[in-house]
Amino acid sequence: MESLRKYFSHGAVGLIFGQTIGLFISTLFMGIKIMPILVFTVAWSIFGFYTGLLWNKGLKFGAIGIISGTLGGLIWYYLINPPSSIWGFGFILPGFLFGLFSLISAILINKINIKNAILFIGIAFSGIIISILLNYSSTLKDKFTGVMPPLIGFFSFLTSMITLGGLICIGLYYILGSSSANENRLKNTFTKLGKIVSVIWILFMFAFALGASHDAGYFIKKVNEPEFFVVVDAGEIDRYPYFAKAINDIEKGRIIEYSGAVPREEWRALMTLLDDQKKCRSIGKGNCFVKINNSFYEISFWTA
Repeated sequence: MESLRKYFSHGAVGLIFGQTIGLFISTLFMGIKIMPILVFTVAWSIFGFYTGLLWNKGLKFGAIGIISGTLGGLIWYYLINPPSSIWGFGFILPGFLFGLFSLISAILINKINIKNAILFIGIAFSGIIISILLNYSSTLKDKFTGVMPPLIGFFSFLTSMITLGGLICIGLYYILGSSSANENRLKNTFTKLGKIVSVIWILFMFAFALGASHDAGYFIKKVNEPEFFVVVDAGEIDRYPYFAKAINDIEKGRIIEYSGAVPREEWRALMTLLDDQKKCRSIGKGNCFVKINNSFYEISFWTA
């Protein structure tokens, strides 16, 4: 049991470590189209390398993480077409791919039997299901006010990352066996760094959640003509000054995309306006497509 706790904690730290670096990257490349894909790639490559070091297979599992993160980002961003947020479910898809590719890798080198395969699938993919349910709980935050919404968002995301990373790592234990006893400076340094960064991130985000109000904002980008959209009169958008300025800046080429906080009153008023339209939501994924003059825009509403 002590061994399982060790693997679970390493997997949890590895994923939090990777996500922290990935989210930091997102602040450097905000507004760049490939930003979500880059974030997934960085996050899961670090997770793969971190957990792989337990078995002295850091490069191998780092490569699996790069493939899983990149492919997951491409699928999520271009095929599934979610709201343009890197939080939540977007991080879980690469986890599914990481588990799948790890299993295939073990099968190819004959390092697995039927019993261990079933255990791996059950453990690793239960982490994915649990993480999906935990992320869904973040939708409850709009039912509260004050400090509760950011706290709910923080704890649901943190718990899902701990569960997903921890159970995937336990799954790897069942297909790879006990980790190598060989210690080296890289392994010790990288695992210690992961723990330090993870603790700092948790404390920082918790403090931020405690001090945060129920912020709200838009993510807006120009798109080609979608299948479903709402026609918004150009004069009507003047009622929403933050939204109008973002559209104007995009049209004039000052920015590629807009992401920022807005007054809660404007946020809710615009969402209510668009929600009244039958064709606003894109297959329930939380993003709206609107036509203003002859241009089309995708609008995602976010809260913190």
